[in-house]
Amino acid sequence: MCVASRGVLAGLAVLLALAAAAALAVLTGVAAAAFVALGAGLALAALVSPSFRQSPGWWGIPGMRRASGSTLAFTGMIVLYTVPAPVAAFAIAHTLTAERAPSASVGPSPSRSATPTPAETAAPSFFSPPISTPGAESPSPSPTPAATATGRPAPSPTPVNLCGAPANPWNYNFCGGVVITDPPATFCRYFNCITNPMTGKGYMVECKDGGYNLSGGKPNACSAHGGVRNVLFM
Repeated sequence: MCVASRGVLAGLAVLLALAAAAALAVLTGVAAAAFVALGAGLALAALVSPSFRQSPGWWGIPGMRRASGSTLAFTGMIVLYTVPAPVAAFAIAHTLTAERAPSASVGPSPSRSATPTPAETAAPSFFSPPISTPGAESPSPSPTPAATATGRPAPSPTPVNLCGAPANPWNYNFCGGVVITDPPATFCRYFNCITNPMTGKGYMVECKDGGYNLSGGKPNACSAHGGVRNVLFM
């Protein structure tokens, strides 16, 4: 029974040490593992060796002499002194140093942001009405040059010299070029045709009475109209 009770107490001590290690490692970091390992080792030694528990060297620590009569109480005191107390002191010291570090860095930051902020916000608040007024008027003259550019008159076509021939869409003329043997179907709309449709196997000529026919190059060209005045070219 004595051996079984010692085994149960040893298991409880180990579980307590492991639980404390997990909790304190999350709160204070890896440094808590060293304290937990020390406490677990001393607690196991106290459970296994009664002479270790009865050593007068422990009596100088408050509460250890009274707890030496009970294995569970002595083990609990060892765990208390080796795990929570040092780790709590470490956590307090770590918190104080963390609070001091940002307090020093926060000092210069407001001085930098405070100086440009009022200067930038004050300028648009006072001068916003006069700036918005010309801004609304500025778009109105912008379409003016576009309207003038689109309103330019188209250049007039350069007249073609037909050398006295009537105006026509094909620019047929009396100046020279290639003779016309197959005039278009609308030819008589622009020229005074003697016959419509045109008949003949020659090229287009103007007779002296102002009529046009396809008798050019023939011996009897314009014979009934006073003879040939001009040859029409294209």
